[in-house]
Amino acid sequence: MIVLIGGCRKPVSVMNPHRFSDQDYDRIYTAAVEALWDFGFRIDRRDHRFGRISTLPLGAATVVEPWHPQNSSTGQAVQATFLDLRRRVNVMLDPETSNKAAPLHTGEGQDYLLRVEVLLEKRQLPTRGIINSGSGRLFTRLDAVPSEWKRRGITSSYWLSVGRDPQFEAKLVRQIVDRISP
Repeated sequence: MIVLIGGCRKPVSVMNPHRFSDQDYDRIYTAAVEALWDFGFRIDRRDHRFGRISTLPLGAATVVEPWHPQNSSTGQAVQATFLDLRRRVNVMLDPETSNKAAPLHTGEGQDYLLRVEVLLEKRQLPTRGIINSGSGRLFTRLDAVPSEWKRRGITSSYWLSVGRDPQFEAKLVRQIVDRISP
């Protein structure tokens, strides 16, 4: 009898934010850019000096697009199917504030924190319904933007932030850390 045991090693948990040393700064930065590319994101802003990477919005995959790796659960895919959702990612490499910077003459480095934010946004389509007794329909949808919304600067559609995606944040941090691990 042959027993195959695969994948028994439990992965080490990686927290968001993830602490790393200043010697790994360049490798973490490069790994973050590559991980975002692997997930299909296009980079909007790259600032190596200040440790910032941001992406352009990427539409969330629906249930008919299971090959896209952005959804962390089936529930997210179902939600993206019925709502117009998108994600934006911000990666930040910041000096750890609790660890005071060591004086330059000691030769000790400073720790940094890798922090990933995945922002979920939903398209809002401001429409209004009216009661129309002439056509026999109870409600009629009007796509024209009301004058009050125009006065406040709301156009025909806009993106509303609905929160963050902590599962995808953890997945991205794990992917970045795995890229620099031996």
